[in-house]
Order: sequence, then structure tokens, then C-alpha cells
Amino acid sequence: MMWSDSLDFTVEKSGKTRLGSAMSGEGLVNVYRGTGMVWLAPQTSYMNSIFQSNVPFSSGAR
Repeated sequence: MMWSDSLDFTVEKSGKTRLGSAMSGEGLVNVYRGTGMVWLAPQTSYMNSIFQSNVPFSSGAR
């Protein structure tokens, strides 16, 4: 993950209270403020779960 130098990055609670953050299932979230770009890369475990799922997948080839 990368982001522009022009962005301010913080880690914050997802809710207003600790209980609210815990109940949301998120806990902590990444917050980017300002103007710029954030580059994200998929995680291997996420990509593997897509390819191992039971969802039909078509490559376009027949």
C-alpha cells in the first residue's frame, strides 16, 4: 500500500466509543485526509478465496 505525500494518514476507531467500535466488527480503520492518491494491492489470501469459491467463473473462452 502506498499513498501520496500530500495525504495525512491516521488510524482511528470506527465508532465514537470503544463499545461502538467493537460492535461494528471493524475496530480500527485507516483514514486518509487531503488530496492525492492511495494505491492498494490485493492480498494473496483474498485472491485465493475468490478462485476457490463455488461461484461460477468464465474466462470468456469457449
